[in-house]
Amino acid sequence: MIGAFILSAFSLGQIMSAHVITPTPRELEMLDEVNYVRTNPVEYAKFIPEFTAVWGEEDVAAELKSILLKMTPVNKLKWSPTLYHDAFTHGNKIKNTNKFEHSDYDWAENLVCGLSTVRFAVLDLLIDAGTESRGHRRNILDPEHTEFASFEVDGKIQDCPYVFVQEFN
Repeated sequence: MIGAFILSAFSLGQIMSAHVITPTPRELEMLDEVNYVRTNPVEYAKFIPEFTAVWGEEDVAAELKSILLKMTPVNKLKWSPTLYHDAFTHGNKIKNTNKFEHSDYDWAENLVCGLSTVRFAVLDLLIDAGTESRGHRRNILDPEHTEFASFEVDGKIQDCPYVFVQEFN
């Protein structure tokens, strides 16, 4: 009886460890970058010209800079294994379907692609050109969010590389 219990526990442990998803260094870098802008908005504003020199969007970038220079720092986000699982699942879904679309999860989500550096990916979401609601920016800066995860899709979606799925709760 004891031998069967040990074997069962060992098998369960193997099964559970097979489903643990470990974030990559770039995915953890995304958390650090998002926390950087949340906790040091005035300092983070200095990176905007670096982005606009390459990608343009000066008018919307000026709007972001004004907001960051007046913003009160907010709490750091904590990494969430649950959100990471959902980002991983959705990232693989959009890769397999080759459709760049949001999930139907109950929490806030950002998708970004085409930018090779994590900083430029975050700046692109913060500037949020082409999105009147500035929902991507709001997701990143929302003081009510406490948890975060980001998954980088391996490969391209619709010929766009460097795809990140961000989840906030």
